[in-house]
Amino acid sequence: MHENAASCVNRTIRAGQMSAIRLLVIALSTSCVSMRTMGQALPCHYDVDLIVGPSCGSDTASVFGAGISDEGHVCGWFQCPGGTEDAFVAWNAGPLVPLTMPPGVTQSRATDINGTTIVGEYASAGGYRGFRIQSGILTTIQPLAGGNWVEVARVNIAGVIVGAWGNTVTGPFPRAFRWENRVLQDIAADLLPGESRCYDINNNGAIAGFMGQTAFPNNAHAFIWQNGVVTDLGLMPGSIGTEGRAINSSNQVVGIAWFTSNNFAGYVRRGFFWQSGEFTDLGTLPGYTEIFPYDISDDGTVIVRLVSEPGGSSALSVLWKAGVMRPITPLLIAPPAQFADLMRAINANGQIGGSVDMFNHPNWGARLRPVPRNPGDTNCDTLVNVVDLLAVITSWGNSGVDADLNADFTVNVNDLLLVITNWTSGIGGGG
Repeated sequence: MHENAASCVNRTIRAGQMSAIRLLVIALSTSCVSMRTMGQALPCHYDVDLIVGPSCGSDTASVFGAGISDEGHVCGWFQCPGGTEDAFVAWNAGPLVPLTMPPGVTQSRATDINGTTIVGEYASAGGYRGFRIQSGILTTIQPLAGGNWVEVARVNIAGVIVGAWGNTVTGPFPRAFRWENRVLQDIAADLLPGESRCYDINNNGAIAGFMGQTAFPNNAHAFIWQNGVVTDLGLMPGSIGTEGRAINSSNQVVGIAWFTSNNFAGYVRRGFFWQSGEFTDLGTLPGYTEIFPYDISDDGTVIVRLVSEPGGSSALSVLWKAGVMRPITPLLIAPPAQFADLMRAINANGQIGGSVDMFNHPNWGARLRPVPRNPGDTNCDTLVNVVDLLAVITSWGNSGVDADLNADFTVNVNDLLLVITNWTSGIGGGG
């Protein structure tokens, strides 16, 4: 940068109204700065594809979306009132298709889908087991010797599956694993002693989870494991434990940090964003104290659930990106009386999988498809004009605001250029 961005803007804009804007484009593109391509701000709206469950007599089954592939396929589970949970897939968010399980299975959940590979877990007389369905063929994921259960979290593009295994009676306690080519690898041997779990794996093979937990939730450390090399994320300042819940292709991790509290539970959980050794508190919204990140996309968009208190019934699904937190429900373009109940996963195209509450019906599964915003629109009114220009100028140097149009954590000349180059409505009504 050859000149301080703010002084460059001030010097140029004094030329006067629209002529100043035209001069600003020239000045910024030549002598002041060069524009750096970054991400994009959060979407303004989402189209909704509903996934309706089978009939349960007078109504339909509740449907809970858990995973979404880059192609837009959704998986999860459905349940009639008082009935068992059953795994499903909805190809391209179309009709719900129940997944066929082995004989003797009493309940099942699909937890993730990548391409056409579906993973999850089922319960039978022998305990919980993981499963993979590929090309219509189900493969059971068994625990190692001494274990009696397996829980599956996620699968990546190469078909590598992660989760936890253990023995509910004698131990071992939960231990992190990766599963590839029908072989379960106990990666807990590489981690800090104590309980451990894998929660996510990116397409580069990096795994996020927690390790070293002793008396719950003390001493748990979020980690990244890749090819046998462990990165200990450590503790968020002031916390007593951390869990890495999701990881993207840039090894950005989101998760939960546990803090002691004088509430009835004795603790409170906060969400964090971790990158290159630094923790960022995700923050919260008024009325909510518990924060649970579920997933993070490659562009840094995080799916978060806010809860009023530990065990509280009041909850809210929100998006977080570069310090901006926005409830999802007001963004939905959908039938009336619809509430984003629990969003769980986001794919490379920004589509979100989860469930919505139709109020007078059970939960329905849902795929949310982002409606692209105009790149220079700070207030989601579809126009780029003096309102957006002023928003950028008044927020200059700040983070966590909608004027950070390219989501790089700072409002600066790059955001100003996005406004100017996408101008749709001029000062005083001119073009």
